[in-house]
Amino acid sequence: MEEECGNTLKSLQILRDGLYFLPLSEPIFIKAIKTEERLKNYDNVRELLGSLRDISIEKTWKMILEGALFEGRVGNKKVARRAFEYLAANC
Repeated sequence: MEEECGNTLKSLQILRDGLYFLPLSEPIFIKAIKTEERLKNYDNVRELLGSLRDISIEKTWKMILEGALFEGRVGNKKVARRAFEYLAANC
């Protein structure tokens, strides 16, 4: 609702709070990635994605997929391709 009212920064803080309590919530995680991307906080997106490094692929594949799509959207084709290859090999 905050985002719909134009309060993007407040929305982002709510999403970050949600991820603090539910770090593997796919809807919150994906929404946070898209919000950070909209604000051009690319390092924050990559930090979020990096937090998934030690978690099993069964729990994180949708979030990794969104990360691969993000990298493709920002023009980082090499990283996007590697992420897609990783998903294809492990899912």
